[in-house]
Amino acid sequence: MDHGKTSDPYVVIKVGHVSIKSTSKAKTLSPVWNEDYDLGVEQLNGSIKIELFDKDLVSDDSLGTAEVDLSSVPHGHPRDFTLQVRAPLSSISSLS
Repeated sequence: MDHGKTSDPYVVIKVGHVSIKSTSKAKTLSPVWNEDYDLGVEQLNGSIKIELFDKDLVSDDSLGTAEVDLSSVPHGHPRDFTLQVRAPLSSISSLS
């Protein structure tokens, strides 16, 4: 998190061996990505893994992860998802 209590978040989307990085959104805690991505999905089993990061000068911090089962994604039809982001393990262990 930046000194102004905001983040510069971006996401990395992974399906199988394919990985795509979104643009980062400057100084926000409520990012919205209105971006389209085409991923060549070879199999309909497995999941889409989403990792959320805060872009920093030295190293990017993990903000959490989310996952979508590929079987819940309609083939050939766009669908919006609202995902619950799980906190990174490092922040969970530092809270206890």
